[in-house]
Amino acid sequence: MVMQASDPCGLWIATNDADYIIYEANTSKLHQEHIIAHELAHMICCHRGTGELDKATMNQLFPDLNPELLRDIFGRTTYSDIQEEEAEIMASLILERANRRSPGTTWTVPPEAAETVARIESSLKNSPTSTS
Repeated sequence: MVMQASDPCGLWIATNDADYIIYEANTSKLHQEHIIAHELAHMICCHRGTGELDKATMNQLFPDLNPELLRDIFGRTTYSDIQEEEAEIMASLILERANRRSPGTTWTVPPEAAETVARIESSLKNSPTSTS
């Protein structure tokens, strides 16, 4: 989505049925991938924002979305500095690992992370940039 200068360049929106990551359309593919990885890092780290988007911003970004359907909506500017730092580091690690992973590599998901991984996989399968 095209974002305004005052908007965050990435958002994680969690509903009861799916997670959505919104990212800036008018930036490079590399930056978009970093924004997506950053928001995934917030999910992986179980971060919860310290604030909410105001109604005017919600209506501007999502005019057709019923706010009652949302479980959580977090712009990257509403996390603590520590959470932002952690998400930035995790995003860099995710992208570094993704870029060197061989196609045949598999790994076992620890049972305590299975639900989070399933939600992330579901979100990626529904991504407009996914190739699968």
